[in-house]
Amino acid sequence: MKKTQNGDDADQLSELGYPVHVFIDTSTLERMQFPFGLPRLQPLMDRLDAGDIRVVISDVVACEIREHVSAHVIKAEKAHAKFRRDATITKIINDPDIPVVITEVDWEAVRKATLAAVDLFFKTPGVEAIPIHGEDAVGVFADYFACRAPFGEGKKKSEFPDSFAMKGLLKYAQAKGCKIGVVSEDGDWQAACRDHDELIHCSSLEQVVDHSQVAKAALHNEIRQLLEGHRTQLESAVLESFQDRGFYWDSDAGYDSEVEETYDEEVESWSWSVIATDGDYADIAGDACIHFRATASYPDPDSCFRDPDTKELVFFGHVHATLVSRVTVQVRVRVNVESLRRNELKFKELIVEDDGDIWFSEDEIEEIDTDNEDYDTN
Repeated sequence: MKKTQNGDDADQLSELGYPVHVFIDTSTLERMQFPFGLPRLQPLMDRLDAGDIRVVISDVVACEIREHVSAHVIKAEKAHAKFRRDATITKIINDPDIPVVITEVDWEAVRKATLAAVDLFFKTPGVEAIPIHGEDAVGVFADYFACRAPFGEGKKKSEFPDSFAMKGLLKYAQAKGCKIGVVSEDGDWQAACRDHDELIHCSSLEQVVDHSQVAKAALHNEIRQLLEGHRTQLESAVLESFQDRGFYWDSDAGYDSEVEETYDEEVESWSWSVIATDGDYADIAGDACIHFRATASYPDPDSCFRDPDTKELVFFGHVHATLVSRVTVQVRVRVNVESLRRNELKFKELIVEDDGDIWFSEDEIEEIDTDNEDYDTN
């Protein structure tokens, strides 16, 4: 299907989703002077490390890049040799304050080092190579003879690597259910993007890097809104985990009492944020303020006597208290994003941080009474 909108349109960029999948054309990297391992590529490397971007590249293009890099090394070797011949006059300079570089260079070592930098990039987590299969050749030759992009009217044979790359990208996008940004100034790649909904043209790598942060923020906002619709279910899961804690009353009478029952638990307030997502799962962390009541009791020291036979204290009354408290707990949740979009909440993980037992103090007493009855201690 042909697209009539400009590929740089923000609406089309938003179709890339998150994480942002991107293909970088060889000609684009060549114009950037193959900046593998250099600061110019660091913004992309940072986004790869954060999981915001995934670079998709076909093994045909990977080979093409390596060949172009090798060709640039040969070009540099020839330029350096010419410089050394033309600059022999500088050999008469013996002043350390005047730097002149006409030394020998091990160009085979240079070639190996540059290709190692390329290969290291290809091995970076988040960079995925797409293998080319034999069946792709059928579609490539069909496009060639039909003058379809990237071949164009001239049936340019030099576009065969790009055609194989395009077939691989389309197959990948369809399998993953995603769209792929294509960074290229090549008119044939732009035509391919217009012809296929799965491909979105991007004018520069910087544009993709910047958009990945927009896409990330949009997804985080979507997840927060979807979670709000499941607030009751999430609160129930948190309260169920919270009830596994130990509850005790440290009374002024000197008796430590285990709480008999907790009830009226409710999450009064939430403060959560999306801390990470890979597009499939989202990690959410935050604080939940839980308000609850409890009942506890201990032997009433004013209602006891010492058994004359056993010499042990015998209590015939108890102090009963209703306690009320608030506790803030840290919650970490991992949820499936697609299930949220289907209006389902599926926990892959839910952790309520356990800071130990909860102790009530005297100032948390809401009501207190005794069940003392007249008792003949004679």
